[in-house]
Amino acid sequence: GSPKSGKTSLSLELALERGFTLYGDDAVKLNFSDPSHIQISGGNQFVGYKKRHIEHPTIRSHYPQTLPRYLDTAKLGISQTSPTALTTVVFLEPDLFDSNKSSCLPPELGKILFYEAVSREMRSAGYCLVRASLPLPSLDRAQESTYFLNCLQKQNFKFSTLTGNFDKMVNHLEDLIHGK
Repeated sequence: GSPKSGKTSLSLELALERGFTLYGDDAVKLNFSDPSHIQISGGNQFVGYKKRHIEHPTIRSHYPQTLPRYLDTAKLGISQTSPTALTTVVFLEPDLFDSNKSSCLPPELGKILFYEAVSREMRSAGYCLVRASLPLPSLDRAQESTYFLNCLQKQNFKFSTLTGNFDKMVNHLEDLIHGK
């Protein structure tokens, strides 16, 4: 999803209220060493938060005085470090008309959107040193892109879009993760 689309808030809600764990916030590591099974293998353990979670008992028990700018998911006991197969990819979309409409995507379209999202990160699109007018170097080279495309062709992911109000999105996301 785009910045401020609710990715972190949804993840925190699932972890704090429904027993899920997090690999990371914006930086999640994908492992492509086995081309037929892409794995999530780690990520950034520090996450931002919104007002919705400030008074959550788990957060307050670990941060009784003042809250830091970013929460340490390991300290909260909601981080995950063991590699897990990636099986479901969800794209968050804005819901401008309050439609609460989420849908499954055809595999080919899902793979194109997933390739686009991962490639954007590999190219460091959106990351730069503005004051020095310098883009960060790209990690996207022909060999890596071709390998990634070959890996994607071997996957049997479920792809979905997710949109709606927060509570409905949390419920739908949990159903998607559980394969419902």
